[in-house]
Order: sequence, then C-alpha cells, then structure tokens
Amino acid sequence: MLAEFGTIIQEHVRRVTTQKVHTHYLGHNIQNELILLLGYAIKIEIIRKIRQAKYFLVILDCTPDVSHQEQMSLIIIYVDVSSTSIRIEEPFLGFLNVNDTTGQGLFDVLQNELKELGLDLFDVRGQGYDNGSNMKGKHQEALLEVSENDLDPKIQNVAKSLATNELGYRESGFNKVLVNAKEIAVELNITPIFPQRRIIKRKRQFDENLNTPAVELSEEESFKVNYFLYLVDQVVVSLNKRFEQYQEYESIFGFLFTSHKFQSLDDATLKSCCSNFLNEY
Repeated sequence: MLAEFGTIIQEHVRRVTTQKVHTHYLGHNIQNELILLLGYAIKIEIIRKIRQAKYFLVILDCTPDVSHQEQMSLIIIYVDVSSTSIRIEEPFLGFLNVNDTTGQGLFDVLQNELKELGLDLFDVRGQGYDNGSNMKGKHQEALLEVSENDLDPKIQNVAKSLATNELGYRESGFNKVLVNAKEIAVELNITPIFPQRRIIKRKRQFDENLNTPAVELSEEESFKVNYFLYLVDQVVVSLNKRFEQYQEYESIFGFLFTSHKFQSLDDATLKSCCSNFLNEY
C-alpha cells in the first residue's frame, strides 16, 4: 500500500520481490519496534520541552480497557518556549495501569510516572480529572491540591471573596457576559444572536387545566437558566468544597505556610502544632 504512493518504498518492494535483497524490514515485529523507537524519540523531545518550560498542568482520565484493566491516560499541558512563536501544547504521554482508583491511588500512579519521566511533582501548577469525585473527600483528596499557588494567602482571599459573594455573577453578571460575548462575536464576524430552536409542544394530560398557559422561555432566558446559572452554581459548590479542604490543610500544615508565621509561634503553640502534625502521619 505504501509503495503505491511512495517511490522510495516502491523501489524497495521491487527489490524485495525480485529477490535482490533478502532483509526487507516489512515484518510486523520490526515495524512495531520501529514504531516504539519513534514513539520513544518523540516522548524524549516532549519531556525536553516540558523541562524547558518548567511548570506544567496534568489531565488524567480513567477508563477500563477490553480486559477490564483500569487505565489512566496522561496528558501534560505546557507552554512551548523552544521556538520564536510561543504555543500551548497538550501532548498525550500514554496509558498507565491503575489498580486503585481512589484519590490516593491515582496520585501514587501519577507521582511514580512523573518520576520515571524525570519531571518534578512540585512543578505541577494545575490538574484535571475525569474521575472528579474520586479526587475529593475528607480522606481521599488529591495531594496535588496542596501546591504553592493554592497556599498563597492572596489567592485564598480572592477566591474566598468570590465564594462569599457567589461570584457577584449570578444575577448582575449575566448582562456583562452578554456584552462581552457580543463584542467577541462581532470581532469574529459572527452574528451575535441566539440560535432559534424548534419548539416542542408537550401533549397535555386529561386532568390538566387547559386554561393554564404554557411557560416558554426565550432563547436568551433559556441560556441563562439552563446554562449560565447552572454553571455558576456548580462553581460556587466547587469553591465551597475547596474551602472545606483548605480548613483541613490549615489545621495540619498551617504553621508551616510561611516562615513569618512559623517564627511568630511561641514554644507551647509550636509544640502543639508539631504534635498534631505527628498524629496525622
């Protein structure tokens, strides 16, 4: 098949079929080996770029294969600074076998893989999971949540302000979002209107009041109720869960967050904090 489209392979196949050469490299074993070698070379180049960028994000997604072995795909997002044009890359680095799908189990697999790749766990600056529920909870939260950025007091204050005011977004923010979206649409030469949807009328039941008018939302109102407000509520719930985790981190690691806080503790308080830390581990 390749010989049909490539003159070099065509010549190679001709020499094989006329028995001018006997080592043809067309068997499946050597082809698989060549593919593995190419894949290894590509992975080495990707790792080189990630190290050059230093900081990166990870995305994990678990799914069983045909043999019902749970596998976790690993994608790393980083900024490619190796060329003149800065680009964000999202390479897929392979599947990892997983026997424990709890937050701790997924973290252990990720930690081992990053070590094998020669990447520093503490350079991770964000993470996403398909098994999101596994990465939460009082005793199963992903240890990656404790990163330097998350412990930054300024970031905590900003996020807490968002959560306290429910993002200030739920009602008044929708109009601002519409204005921004229309400006972007105009720049992209897209007509800034909501698509018209076909109205599906539900058949009334025999015991319903026929005089009760059916409630029909406009496209804009439908988008606000079914998408915008729903999304904001999900963010608020997620933030609240995050602050529950912060409180637990504070109770264990709080005395180590900053050198100033650590040095300001008296001997009795410091001993109490250390005892609590020891009891947890």
